[in-house]
Amino acid sequence: MNWLEPFNKTFEFIGERSVHNREKRKVYENPLGDSFNRSVIKKLMGMYNPNNLQHMVYNMIDLFISGKQSFNDLWHVVLPSDNDVVVDPVFDKTQFTEVWLPVDQTNEVIDALKVALKNDPLMSGPFAIEIYGAKKSEFWLSCSYGYDVIRIDPYWYSNQNPKPKHEQYEEILRNFFTKYWEILLPMDNARCHWGKWMPRCGQILGQKLVYGQDFLKLRFEKLGDFLKLREKLDPKQVFVTPYWRELFGISEIEE
Repeated sequence: MNWLEPFNKTFEFIGERSVHNREKRKVYENPLGDSFNRSVIKKLMGMYNPNNLQHMVYNMIDLFISGKQSFNDLWHVVLPSDNDVVVDPVFDKTQFTEVWLPVDQTNEVIDALKVALKNDPLMSGPFAIEIYGAKKSEFWLSCSYGYDVIRIDPYWYSNQNPKPKHEQYEEILRNFFTKYWEILLPMDNARCHWGKWMPRCGQILGQKLVYGQDFLKLRFEKLGDFLKLREKLDPKQVFVTPYWRELFGISEIEE
């Protein structure tokens, strides 16, 4: 689901498994399949100025997306439906962070974001916040270890200003994502996706939370067991990079 908060609207994929209609495929039609429509919105994104273009972009998208569309297809085509969802052909590369929280905290999460977005409308950026779920996992370092989760993904499109080559690009992105980290990470059992934007090790979020080894051990209860197993299986630290050494507090090997 893509949540367009300024307009109180969502763009949702809702599906169910079926053994029917195997021979009657009805493919998903991208609302922005027309190249002209895509090029207009992409041009607006390239001009994006948070002070005056956010609502213009939202209104343009609102013209193309309305009503309900039903479709069915093979599982390996339908499940990765975001391959053809509205955002990809329009906005190209996407940067985002992803915070996982227990699904029973959904109301608390959405309420907190609504308050924050009401106080700071530009916090939503020029498009949407993606919301979706994941089943609990038995993998020790999974962000859904132990419980089903809701995932919150604020988007940052690389086509918008500032462009990736801007000298302060990384800091601007981090400042954007930090607004979400300060709201969501202090919540019980919140975890950041390992492969997407995360706070820097030692970054202070809010008044008390410091992102680093202590925080991770608190949120990933099996992290200590994982690090013991890592030491046993990789005693020469072949797979330890400076990044993971700092984040996990792994001591250097004594010569």
